Amino acid sequence: MYHYTNKLEWIISIIQNGFEFRSCKEKLPLTGFSNSVFSKPGIIVHFISPEVVCFCDIPFSLVSDHINQYGEYCIGLTKEWGINNGISPIRYVHYNTPELKDDTFYFLKSCAENYHRFDNSMLVMINKMLKDTEDFEGITDKDIGMLPEKWKRIIEQMDCEYFNLMKFTHTYLGNMRSYEDEWDDIVTKNKTKRRFYDEREWRALKTKKDQRYLKFDWKDITEVILKDKNEKQELIEKLTIKYKINSKTAERKIKFVSDIVKSDK
Repeated sequence: MYHYTNKLEWIISIIQNGFEFRSCKEKLPLTGFSNSVFSKPGIIVHFISPEVVCFCDIPFSLVSDHINQYGEYCIGLTKEWGINNGISPIRYVHYNTPELKDDTFYFLKSCAENYHRFDNSMLVMINKMLKDTEDFEGITDKDIGMLPEKWKRIIEQMDCEYFNLMKFTHTYLGNMRSYEDEWDDIVTKNKTKRRFYDEREWRALKTKKDQRYLKFDWKDITEVILKDKNEKQELIEKLTIKYKINSKTAERKIKFVSDIVKSDK
């Protein structure tokens, strides 16, 4: 699996620190609840911004377009390292993807996005929903205090399980991307349509608040690709210092983009 970028300094930063999780704004082809007047495709734009590290799984024989868009520097890592770190192929979707036409999906999405407003409590959330939509006075803290202890315990456990369901929904959305959509071409600066499915993306999703970097070791690296052969010595120096290896060992994993692009012809 490969991570492409357009600056040598960013490759060096990755080697020294690991991959930094960053917010990735995604536009999803969602519609909404089926009974909504806005449920037609494209009327409302839906965005998510998960914190991720992105990789592609494109063979070098097909990678020239990806290089043009994302950069001529690359670090490749073993698939085994990726799988061991929970990095997975993402879910490409379109307007007619079955679960995106199901109201249950939109209910879970809405709950996951707003759950924090109800103190992460299913009881508080449903109590508010019923008060807003029905002739229901709602329950109070006093009402809850009068419940038998075994019912309080059940409610606490239900809140815990529901919280886990909301976390799962966030994760599912974070690993989702449009099959194709509008794209600002990085080379021509023109607005075009891009089939993101062709990028064969694998994604590492940040799941812990204190998680900043995705780490790897020397044995996990398959190759480091450079744009300019004059940059080779600088990279060798960084690799030998970071991984405590000799220059010949470091040099074995260095390739150049000119060699990679040739294989695409």
